[in-house]
Amino acid sequence: GSAVIEMVAVVLGFAGEGDCSR
Repeated sequence: GSAVIEMVAVVLGFAGEGDCSR
């Protein structure tokens, strides 16, 4: 997904669009 969405996902603590699962 988008880098912005992934960064926000990491901050919130959930998987973004599946690209960066944490």
